[in-house]
Parts: sequence; structure tokens; C-alpha cells
Amino acid sequence: MLTGLAAAAPAQAADGATRVVVTATVARARPATSSTVKKRLKRMDRVVVTSTRGSWARTSTGWVPAKTLARANHYADTVAAQHGLRIVYTNKQACGTRASVSTATAFQAGGCYVAGSNDLQLTKSAAYDGKATWKRTAIRNLVLHESAHALIWRAVGSAHPALAGSRSEQVTDAYAWKYLGATSRTAGGYGFSAKDLAAAKAIRAKG
Repeated sequence: MLTGLAAAAPAQAADGATRVVVTATVARARPATSSTVKKRLKRMDRVVVTSTRGSWARTSTGWVPAKTLARANHYADTVAAQHGLRIVYTNKQACGTRASVSTATAFQAGGCYVAGSNDLQLTKSAAYDGKATWKRTAIRNLVLHESAHALIWRAVGSAHPALAGSRSEQVTDAYAWKYLGATSRTAGGYGFSAKDLAAAKAIRAKG
């Protein structure tokens, strides 16, 4: 019986959109981990995707694992990418029964962190690119709250750790304010106490 190598999957056309690197990686000459490294890419570097093949994306600098890239279409995407996270905009969130809410005047946006992943789910209202400072601030604080959930998961293996007790959302607000630069003590709409801040510090120390 004759055997042979299967033909490589054909490259699929991409949208030519700019992507942001969310996990440091390398661009290679071909879509294979054994291929020659052309360039090292740092988090927040930007590339243009011209085609895809399987789990690889062909970019302006070479082939890179698609999972290391995220769309950079909206302001919120850029904020999330700073912490190695991607955003899915949907009003049908599957990652939590209660979405955190950031409210400013008549604007509302909710979100949740997909536990154990690099993904945040935000309501479509968060896909905002206008210049209203108050609205951009609300979006940034919301993204930082959900990013804090992800970083807490990375530190202790749970987005709602025992160290936080029944106040995991408040502790997450404290974490976002203390370590991620949230400009509000109620970034996710919860607020926090001195004990919550102490718990956030204890979680950070474990990371």
C-alpha cells in the first residue's frame, strides 16, 4: 500500500485588517514551528493579516500562530491587548450569569471573563470609537475590571478565589484599581473596602 504526505491546506484569504499581538511570539518563513524565524514580535506590536492556513496567520512580517493575535478594531481591543486578552462583542454572554456594568450618564456596557482563556466577552455597546472622554473612560474601566478577573485566574487558578470569599467582584475592582490603573474605585460597578484591597494584594503576591 502506498502512503504519502497529505497536501498542505491551501491558504485562505483574510480581510487585510490590522491585528495586535497579545502574546509575544515569532514570525516565521512558513506556517510551521520548525521554520526559520524572521522576526520576534512583542505584545502590542501591530501586523496586517493577509491570509490564514489552519492555525496560522500570514502577516506583513511572516507566519505567526493566529491565537497570538487579536483584532484591533476598537478602543476596548487595545486596552485588553495590553494584558494579553482578546474581546468578543456579543449581547449573548455565555461566560457568566451576571455581567459587570459600567454606567456613565446614559451609557451602559457589560462584560465577563471566559474563565481559563484569554477572552473577554463585552456587550456590543463597548465597541465604541468616538471621542467622548467620559464614555471611553467607562469602557476602559470595564475592560480593566474584566482583565483583572483574567489576571487573578492566572495567579491563583480561579476568577473567584477563596481569598476573596463572597466578595470576588469587589476584590476584582480593587485589583483593577491598584494594579491595572482603573481610574474609578467602581470599575466594574462594585466598589471595594480596605479588606477587599488587602485580599487583592494577597492574590497579587501569589502571582
